[in-house]
Amino acid sequence: MVSSFLWPGVAFGLGNTSRRTCICRAEQGPGLVVLGPPGSGKSHLCKQLAERFGIVHVATDDLIKAHLKYHTEIGEQAEKSLAAGGRVPDSLMIQVVKNRIILQDCVDKGYVLDGIPQNIFQEQFLSEAGITFVRIFMLHAKRNVLEKRLHYRRVDPEDGEIYNLLYLPPMSREVTDRLEQQEEDDEEQIMEQLANYGQEVSALWELIGPRSIAINADRSPADVVKEVSLMIEATGVFDGKLIKGDGVESNGTPEQTAEDAESNGTSKGNGARGTVTIAPGAEKAPITLIRCDGYMCERESVQSSDIKFRGAATEQVMLVWNERPRNVLLLVKKSREIMSTMLEAATYLTQVEQLNVVVEQFVQNEALANGMFLESFSNADSLHREIDLVVCLGGDGLILHASTLFKTAVPPLISFNLGSLGFLTPFDFANFADEMQYVLEGSCLMSLRMRLNGRITRGKGNKSGVLFSRPVPKVLNEVVIDRGSSPNGRITRGKGNKSMKDREFQVLNEVVIDRGSSPYLSNLDCFCDEKYITTVQADGIIMSTPTGSTAYSMSAGGSMVHPSVPAILFTPICPHSLSFRPIVFPDAATLRVDVNVESRSHAWASFDGKFRQLLKRGDGLVVQMSLYPIPTINKTDHTGDWFGSLDRAFHFNNRPEQKPLLDKSGNESEIEIAEENTLTDS
Repeated sequence: MVSSFLWPGVAFGLGNTSRRTCICRAEQGPGLVVLGPPGSGKSHLCKQLAERFGIVHVATDDLIKAHLKYHTEIGEQAEKSLAAGGRVPDSLMIQVVKNRIILQDCVDKGYVLDGIPQNIFQEQFLSEAGITFVRIFMLHAKRNVLEKRLHYRRVDPEDGEIYNLLYLPPMSREVTDRLEQQEEDDEEQIMEQLANYGQEVSALWELIGPRSIAINADRSPADVVKEVSLMIEATGVFDGKLIKGDGVESNGTPEQTAEDAESNGTSKGNGARGTVTIAPGAEKAPITLIRCDGYMCERESVQSSDIKFRGAATEQVMLVWNERPRNVLLLVKKSREIMSTMLEAATYLTQVEQLNVVVEQFVQNEALANGMFLESFSNADSLHREIDLVVCLGGDGLILHASTLFKTAVPPLISFNLGSLGFLTPFDFANFADEMQYVLEGSCLMSLRMRLNGRITRGKGNKSGVLFSRPVPKVLNEVVIDRGSSPNGRITRGKGNKSMKDREFQVLNEVVIDRGSSPYLSNLDCFCDEKYITTVQADGIIMSTPTGSTAYSMSAGGSMVHPSVPAILFTPICPHSLSFRPIVFPDAATLRVDVNVESRSHAWASFDGKFRQLLKRGDGLVVQMSLYPIPTINKTDHTGDWFGSLDRAFHFNNRPEQKPLLDKSGNESEIEIAEENTLTDS
């Protein structure tokens, strides 16, 4: 059990599921159900629907795991059944589902149940509870197809994400290398899973068969998502937000068509998909920035509260809230030890400061297990339009994660050090209430930390700066690199000719190109503003922001650069040359690094240490300053915080002071007297 805690005037006990701080309503939101055998792609389909329509993905397995993790009352009951060699009781599963779907977000946005009901008993429990659904989708595929999918199914041990090496591989080689096969996916267990499913679904099918829609899952996941999405849009109930409050039909009978939706005045396909539900009237709080360059200060009202660079990043900026912030994104690193701290922070923000708190999905599930409801989001693309302030509880890695959530404008960010190094986290959580009051009152200083935009180009490069193309795609086992017919090549996953445009990455620390596991040096052609500079023969190259200058670049021999200096650092990794030294480019420069077509091996690109991508011979990487910085709130000012971090994290220039030239009595020593006489004689 997580212990209880108190803020002044606020009491909240954790670990008891009967005590909630959420606003619950007895009315039922519109629901969807996705059923199917193991390996049919239920979870992937549910996640895609949640992102596409902005509904809540109710994954019972994740909810039960959260209860088991924190030893709640439900978790203890489930643990007893599992320890006895059984499974979680049906009544307990339905209780978890009922407790989840009556919460505010499910009522307002709707929800999709992932793989439940699993048998006739769960269906009876749902019917007795009066729970009805708009649509029930039943996925099906041939047994040999399911066996093959389960054989290639893998899980990421870091975040629990499920992948399939053949049909749904990760985009990053970094993730692929750490994937693990689950025990339940060995040959013997696969047969048992499918046999158990066949026994249970036969009776269940008689009950829900007439009310469900059969979906052929023996095709690409994208095709399945497309077909199901069209059927959901035809109901007129879901369109990025709840557009028809009375569109729920008893037990999912497919009655209404697309024509009915149009005649009733409901639109399709033009809603804000995947958005966060914000309280009525709670738009983003407007802000004013006061920019000071050391000579003069200028006040600027920021349109839509989108903080951008308007020139070189040399200014000290003051944040002024024109209206009080309303919506806070609370980010927490994945650690059981920090969960009680997160709940403490969320309770203060919601009950004392009266703010709307939004968290990531995994945090929402664990908070629910501890008796607290917090809003979540299914698609990060809309966060920059709705979030006023980001609060980070963790270390430097969490700030890098926050950068990946915001592709464009980033709200002001305050970070509390609950990690290990904490170079970018100057605030102490022990003073959380005081620091938050200070920030919410406004008039606090910020550093606009420059980000880099990294874009991979697929094609044949040469020293003239011109990119040629190769027409034939190279098919790999896990990733298809489609070089396309233009300089802007494409990366595709899985088999086939369907492709997606090159991904762009927003980077706070650095972009790295290295040789990976190859025994050969990287042979990299370097360009600045389309002008050839040199060919680097080294283990790799680091292109870093000033913020990242104290990370990998510093370890490779680069200089430490103040975060407000407008520059891009270009640091070689172990160059095989005595004359190649780190270079500092202006922030307006556009850098490009191509893998030489005559290089002995390929290279790898990574972005803030993640999203590792293969660069074949002739491929390139374009790096330039992003228009959108990370505005981090200062504890003192940008210089004081930076040198404070150098001292705290690296013990910067910390050594015993040299002793003065005095003897024990305090008089001048004989050496000093001799030196003075020598100077006098000369």
